Amino acid sequence: MQVEDKYHSNYIFCNTNGSVQYDEQCGCVLLTLKGYAQGSEYRDLMNQAILLLKKHNCSKLLGNTSQSEVIPLEDQDWTNSEWAERAIQAGLRYNAIVLAEDIFGRLSIESITESAKTVVVQYFNSLSEAKKWLNAIA
Repeated sequence: MQVEDKYHSNYIFCNTNGSVQYDEQCGCVLLTLKGYAQGSEYRDLMNQAILLLKKHNCSKLLGNTSQSEVIPLEDQDWTNSEWAERAIQAGLRYNAIVLAEDIFGRLSIESITESAKTVVVQYFNSLSEAKKWLNAIA
C-alpha cells in the first residue's frame, strides 16, 4: 500500500511486514521490518527503500529491525547478491540498524550486513541512538 503523508509530503510504503518512508528530520530512508518478513513482501519493502534513496538523493538508511524475526536464507542471499549492489548504485553509504530483540532475527540481519564492503554499518539498541548517529553524518 502506498500512502502520501499530507503533512510532510512524504511517500510511505506499507505492507504486512513493515514500512518504508523518508525521514526528513534524520535525512534518511527509514525501513521498518516486523514479524517474519519473507519473499515478495520483504523484497517489496527493500526495493521501495532503493526508490526512496534515489528520489531523495540520500546516502543513509535506517533499518529498524527491532520487531523482526528471522529472514529466510533465500531472502538473505537475494539481499546480498542483488539488492545490495543496487542500493549502493542508488547512493547508499551509511546503514544504521536497530537490532532485533529476537535472536534469530538479529543473526539474520548481521549475516546480511557482514558482507557490506563499501557501506558503513553501525548497530544500535534503540531508534534514538541510530538517528543520533545518522544525524552526525553530513
